[in-house]
Amino acid sequence: MSKKPFVLCIAGTSGSGKTTLAKKVSLQLNNAPLLSLDDYFKYLEGWPSDIRKWLDQGGKMADLRNPKMIQDIQTLLKGESIIYPTTNEEVFSNDFIIIEDPSGKERQELAVLIDYLIFIDLPQDIGLLRIIQRMINSTTEDENGKFTSLRDTNPELLISKIQNFLDQYSFVYRDLYTTVCETVKQQADLILDGLKDINALTIEVIKMIPAQQ
Repeated sequence: MSKKPFVLCIAGTSGSGKTTLAKKVSLQLNNAPLLSLDDYFKYLEGWPSDIRKWLDQGGKMADLRNPKMIQDIQTLLKGESIIYPTTNEEVFSNDFIIIEDPSGKERQELAVLIDYLIFIDLPQDIGLLRIIQRMINSTTEDENGKFTSLRDTNPELLISKIQNFLDQYSFVYRDLYTTVCETVKQQADLILDGLKDINALTIEVIKMIPAQQ
C-alpha cells in the first residue's frame, strides 16, 4: 500500500443493518478488513454491570475503552496483518478498513482513527421489530451439522427469551440506544435512511468513497 488505509466506521442502533451493510461494503472494497465491536466486546473496559444505574448517573460511551480493538486497527493501518479474535484467522491490511461500532466517534480512542463516519438512521420501533424477527428466525447447528431453530424445537423457550429481551428493552436498552444514537448521529459525515434496501445503501456508500480520498 502506498498510503494509509481509509478507515470507514458504520454506526446505528441495534437492528439498523450495520452488520449486513458493513459486510457488503467490505466485499465491494476487495474484502477490506472488517472489525466489529461485537467481536471485541469481551475486551471492552468500563462496561457497567448495571446499565440502568450507569445511564441514570450520566454514563457515556466516551467513558469506555477497547485497547485490543484499537491495537488491531493501528496494526492494520501500518499495513500489517492481525489475528481476528473470534475466528483466529489472519486478516490482511487493505486500502480500506471497515469498523462496525455503534459508538461511532464517541470514544476518543476510536474517533482519532476514523476518516469517515456513516450513521444508519432507523426508527426505534423498526429496529425492535427486526431484532425480534431475528430472534424468531435464528438457527443453531447441532453436533451432527443439522441446523435447527427454537421456533421449531422449543417455542416456549423462544417466547421466554423474547419476553426477557422486551423487559430489558423497556427497562434500559431503549434509553441506551436513544442516548447513543442522538450523539453519534450528530457526528456523522453521512446519514443513511435505514428503511431503504440494503443494496441501495451499499451503492450509496461506495459512490461516496472516491470523493473522500
